[in-house]
Amino acid sequence: MSPFSLRSAILAAALLATPLTAQTVTTDPANHTISPRMLTLPLHIGGRVQATPLPPPMPKGALLYWHHWPAIYFEGAFIGDRVALKFDDAGDEYRLLIDDKPPIPFFRPGKVEITVVGLGSSAHHARLEKVSESFLGHGAFGGFYIPGNERPLRVKPRRRQIEFIGPSGMVGFGDRSTKIECTFDEMTRTTDAQQAYPALVARHFSADYQVNASSGRGLIRNVKEIRKEPGLIAIHSSHLHRPGRSIFRPEMAATDNHDRAFCRFRERTRSWGEMDYTRAIVRRLGAVLSGVRP
Repeated sequence: MSPFSLRSAILAAALLATPLTAQTVTTDPANHTISPRMLTLPLHIGGRVQATPLPPPMPKGALLYWHHWPAIYFEGAFIGDRVALKFDDAGDEYRLLIDDKPPIPFFRPGKVEITVVGLGSSAHHARLEKVSESFLGHGAFGGFYIPGNERPLRVKPRRRQIEFIGPSGMVGFGDRSTKIECTFDEMTRTTDAQQAYPALVARHFSADYQVNASSGRGLIRNVKEIRKEPGLIAIHSSHLHRPGRSIFRPEMAATDNHDRAFCRFRERTRSWGEMDYTRAIVRRLGAVLSGVRP
């Protein structure tokens, strides 16, 4: 038998020995899919969230995770053939990744329950990534759920933790756009925080990460359009751009030098010089990082 024929025979035998499954996605806007008999998956969460209990008839331990910061992700694991997700979010975009299967996009899903079936009765890893920046208010994800006869597993936190602090460059603002000039709606629809460099760097180093960044907000001051709104100094320690604290304790924190673009002494006056910028950024960044660890 020729080497080519031998390789073909081995491949054919492997395909016959491996059950082929195709994931199928169903949407339930009536929210009747998740029952009290189902099991709530324990989650590993990257990014700042604020959890509130979900009342019956949701399963025991069900929580609604409110969020505002970009690049948040939720991970769960289980043994079984299907998994259900719950949303209450009409403003954000998500991407679901199960094992090495093609990603499943959810654009502004609303108040809905979504089920993925046909995964095969084996161990699976599910990761829901928030893709967009929350311009329309807080979003909420209601967790992963599996049938009572399936088995939940735990996802271990990664050894490294990195926090990224900065403006739109860290958010991935418009980074999927195919043109230079866009409307605001086009920019929001083409933002992908999970392919911006903070998420890419963290994944390269197998690190958990949180991206505490907001388009137009600087460590020193904001862009003119939102000049009077709170800057990153004011909102950095919050969960939902409101007062609050995080238990995330990164080994490393990084900021974006793009903040320089927002540095002006006053309107219609000279730009900051190099030393002006250096003193200000060191002072402001020190104020932020003092809250990263106790």
